[in-house]
Amino acid sequence: MDPRAAIRNIRQHWLADISFTAGYDISYNGQRINRGRCRYMQTIGYIDVEKYQCISKHICTNEVIITPERVRHIKERRGEDFYEQYAEYFSFVLSDPDYIFKDKHENTAIACKRIGEGDDALHLVVRLVVVDDPVGFKNSVLTAIKENKKRFAQRLRNNVPVYKKIDIDE
Repeated sequence: MDPRAAIRNIRQHWLADISFTAGYDISYNGQRINRGRCRYMQTIGYIDVEKYQCISKHICTNEVIITPERVRHIKERRGEDFYEQYAEYFSFVLSDPDYIFKDKHENTAIACKRIGEGDDALHLVVRLVVVDDPVGFKNSVLTAIKENKKRFAQRLRNNVPVYKKIDIDE
C-alpha cells in the first residue's frame, strides 16, 4: 500500500498538514508502511530566531509545529473551549511575543503575549530545536496557558524575562 494512501485512511482530517521527518515510525493494520520514518504534525507558525537567541544560540529552524498529541493535551488540561478560543492566536504569540521567559528545561521557552482587552496573557511553552537534536526535528509547542492580569503581573515580578518587546507598557 502506498504510504500516502495509508495515511489518508488513518488521519483524513490531517492530510493537508502531514509532514515527514526523521524520528518516528508509523504502521497501518500492523504493517510498516514505509522504510523511512514519519510523524503527523501541523505547522502553526514561525518564530523570529533572533528574538529566541536568548534561550539558545544554536536554533536550527524557525518553523514551529504542534502534534495531535499536544493538541489533545491542551484540550484535556485547558478544555475544548480554551483551545477553540485561543488556537488562532498561537501563530501571533510565537512570531511577535511581548515577553520570552526561560523555562526550567533546557532549550525551552515560554512565549507570552497579552491578548484582547482584558489584559489576559497567553503563554506558549515551546521546545526549541538546536544543533545537538536529531536532524529533521522541529520547534514544537508543548502546552498553552492563559493567565489573568493579576497572575501575569506576579509572573513579571518573580521572573526576569530574557526578552521584552520594546514598546510594552508595564
